[in-house]
Amino acid sequence: MEIVKAVTRLELTEAFRPFLDLRDLARVAGDNPKAELQGPPFEFTQPQKKQRVLLHMRALVLEHEGLSSIEEGAKKAVELLAKVQAVSPVPKVNRLRFDVLLIEPYPLPFHELVLLMKKQYLKDSALVDASTDVGFSFDQQEGTVVKHFQIGPMAPVQLRTTYLTWGPEKLPDCFVFLSLGYERNEEFAFETKTVESFLQTATKWQTGQAEAILETLRLKRS
Repeated sequence: MEIVKAVTRLELTEAFRPFLDLRDLARVAGDNPKAELQGPPFEFTQPQKKQRVLLHMRALVLEHEGLSSIEEGAKKAVELLAKVQAVSPVPKVNRLRFDVLLIEPYPLPFHELVLLMKKQYLKDSALVDASTDVGFSFDQQEGTVVKHFQIGPMAPVQLRTTYLTWGPEKLPDCFVFLSLGYERNEEFAFETKTVESFLQTATKWQTGQAEAILETLRLKRS
C-alpha cells in the first residue's frame, strides 16, 4: 500500500480577515454596502515540496504528494496550518476533511482486476457483466462525522491526469485505487491541537480501513 496524495480541507464560517478588509474597501470605493468579493482561489505551489495551497474566501485546501505515510500527510498539514494561524487567525470552522489517496499494485491484467472487484461488490446482471471498468463510492455517517470510500481498479494515466500534480516517477501497470476521506461537520473554533487530534483519529481509521479492504481483495483473488 502506497500513499500518493493527502488533501486537507477546511471550510470556514466567514472569510479570512484580509479578505474581509478588502471587501470593506470595495464597499466604500463602490459605494455599495452589500458588495461581495468574487474570484478564483489564490494558488501557492511549491514543486520542490510537492505541495499546493488553495486559499479561497471561506476555505483553505492543502495538498501534499511525495509522502512516505498517511501520518506524514497529517503532520505536514498540522505544521502548515500552525504557520497560517500565526500570520492570520483562522476563523471558525464548519467542515474539516482529510483525504488520503492510496494505491496497491496487483500483478493482474486490468480486465482481471475489474472482474475481481465486480465479484467483491456487485451481483451478476447484464449491466455488470458488460462493464469493462468499475468504481465504487460509499459514505458512512456517524453523527457529525462522515466517512468516505472510493475504490476501483486504475491504470497510471488515469491517476496522473485526474488526481496528481507531480506524482511518483514510476507507477505499477495496474493497481487498486483507494481514496479514504474522514470528515467532521460542525462549527468549532480553530485550534491547532483540535485539528491535530482530528487528524490522529482520521489516520488511525484510514490505515485500518485500507488494510481491511485490500486484505479482502487479496483473499478474493486467492
